Amino acid sequence: MASTTNSGKLVFQAVGDTGGVNTQTQIDNGATYMESDFSSADVTAHPSFFYHLGDVVYYDGELANC
Repeated sequence: MASTTNSGKLVFQAVGDTGGVNTQTQIDNGATYMESDFSSADVTAHPSFFYHLGDVVYYDGELANC
């Protein structure tokens, strides 16, 4: 909170649908870019929160269909 207040900027991550029903590609890409957002030595450039805009549950949450 202090770095946000002192820098005067709020950095956050926002993504759409991160799921992959038949492939891990979307999930792997999302994780790779999320990690890279924390690679800067400047902590004011690090995201403060993650805003997910897409689906997170498929097939009504049933494990048998996954």
